[in-house]
Amino acid sequence: MERLLIATEYISETQNSTGYLWSKIFHKCIKVGLNPELISTSSLVAYESFSGNTSLIKKLLKQFRVGTSLAFKVLQRSNHDSVVFTGTNPVALLCLIPVVICLRRSRWVLLVHDVFPENLLAAGLVKERSFTYRILKTIFDRIYSMADLLICIGRDVKRVVDLKTRKPCSSVYIPNWVDENEIYPLVKDCTTLGIPEDQIVFQFFGNIGRVQGIHTILSAISLVQSPLASFLFFGAGALLPELHEFIASHPASNTVYGGHIPLEDKNLALSMCDVALVSLNSKMLGLGVPSKVYFSLASGRPILAAVDSQSEIGYLLTEHPVGWRCDPGDPKQLASLIDYICAHPEAVKSQRPRSIFLKYYSQSVVLDKIISVLYSVLSSSR
Repeated sequence: MERLLIATEYISETQNSTGYLWSKIFHKCIKVGLNPELISTSSLVAYESFSGNTSLIKKLLKQFRVGTSLAFKVLQRSNHDSVVFTGTNPVALLCLIPVVICLRRSRWVLLVHDVFPENLLAAGLVKERSFTYRILKTIFDRIYSMADLLICIGRDVKRVVDLKTRKPCSSVYIPNWVDENEIYPLVKDCTTLGIPEDQIVFQFFGNIGRVQGIHTILSAISLVQSPLASFLFFGAGALLPELHEFIASHPASNTVYGGHIPLEDKNLALSMCDVALVSLNSKMLGLGVPSKVYFSLASGRPILAAVDSQSEIGYLLTEHPVGWRCDPGDPKQLASLIDYICAHPEAVKSQRPRSIFLKYYSQSVVLDKIISVLYSVLSSSR
């Protein structure tokens, strides 16, 4: 069996969601006897330095420094008997790993959380007809196609990746997951944040960024009629100033910002709601899957999502009794659903988020699938 090298920037459960997932993968590989070699430079840059207050140029420079350092370490420690397992971030590592595997004649397994450069297009950072975008797309399509196996966290992501690589047999769909022993249902208590107990609390948890459909949520909140609806935001990101501005200008909206919650306190924060609120930019179909959905399901909270029906979360909500969906970018639909839920609180209790989570999206279920495909790559002949 070939050697397994895991290269990742973050490897601690307390850093961010990326570190959380890679830590779980790494320790599972150890537990089953794959004996992975860890290549990480997480100490080079603090997680806080990637907050929404950091300029894009500084973020790119730091990602470049971290990515090149990781790639150099992989080059030093890999050979023709190696299988290198990485994610799609930092982007500099994603760009350099194909060079490394060619030089070392290694094989490469890529865990796809992000799809470049299409996600830059969705974020409005490049234009589709620009020369820059066309060049980037040519480069990244080639990069993704060089992986021996691509693990896609959504079925919509797999569709996009298959179009990029033209090798559908090289990709598999394995969903995101959460450790069921760390995230579990707790009794809701929002009184410390000034939210009355009789309110139905809709919570947005995570990155308050450019592709999260924040404008749709805020517009929907301003249209909600029910006096029972309250809204709670946890997180940080580029659009945090707009959230603060909305709260200041809409004092009657029952909207509260709870701050940025350390991951070690996530279980308590996730329990401070009745319904988890999820949204994505309408252009994000196939370009990512919000990991917070699985955290909320683990905490026993149903999902209200403004996402495309053909997205992974759209499929999840169609297939399982875990919440409600409306179209992305449609605040009227979202506000109408919020009013409906407030008028029918029994609908919240009729959902089965925790039981569905344990059956399909728990760590014990999903990590076994990842280990299985890693075994297949490590054991197969070239």
